[in-house]
Amino acid sequence: MLTKMEEMQKDIKVLKAALLDEDEKITDIMPRPLSSIKALQQFEEQIDDALRKRLLNVLASLQGGSDAAQICRKIMRTCMTNGCMSQFSGTGQKGKARFMDTKLFTIVLGAGRKVKKKKKQISVEELKNEVFEVLRSAPNKPGGSNYMKKQKEKRRRCL
Repeated sequence: MLTKMEEMQKDIKVLKAALLDEDEKITDIMPRPLSSIKALQQFEEQIDDALRKRLLNVLASLQGGSDAAQICRKIMRTCMTNGCMSQFSGTGQKGKARFMDTKLFTIVLGAGRKVKKKKKQISVEELKNEVFEVLRSAPNKPGGSNYMKKQKEKRRRCL
């Protein structure tokens, strides 16, 4: 019980700092989710060590989930649109860009590692697999490359 209270106090401190400090908002660092590979490359050119640390802390403070999958989905959707994610694969398969080589990948993994799940940290492999799963499912979500095709097929079947 005492350890749970201590964890909650730490979470409250992080949230309070994020709410009170204007510099630590995600909208100041990333005005909107990245929508293309070109936008991601431009953003990565602007990243220095101080900005990387701030972004890492802000993304970690989102803490939106009870497991690795929920945490990764929340962080990835904050950073990128489905259209952008559908242009990437984890290892660069099927003619897509390789997400593992980006600075954003290391930032997402670091933010995921900062979030603790029931007193234990989430392993890097588990986070990596969840990030790859988010990238795998992105084309079928709204804004993804296959989404419109699937919607048209559904309408044809209904008629």
